[in-house]
Amino acid sequence: MKWKQAIQDYNHYLKIERGLSENSIKNYLRDVEKLITYLSENDMAISPIFIDKETIQRFVY
Repeated sequence: MKWKQAIQDYNHYLKIERGLSENSIKNYLRDVEKLITYLSENDMAISPIFIDKETIQRFVY
């Protein structure tokens, strides 16, 4: 799965399944963009389906 498709799917999930406001969705998607930037800056070319707990923890902390 490519990041573009993953973001579109996540956007759909947040909007339809979770019923979040556009502002909330925008903020969630901004966090995903920050994750993608982090991965790129750290030479971690990882598909969204291979993101694991440790990768997220390194990103957050």
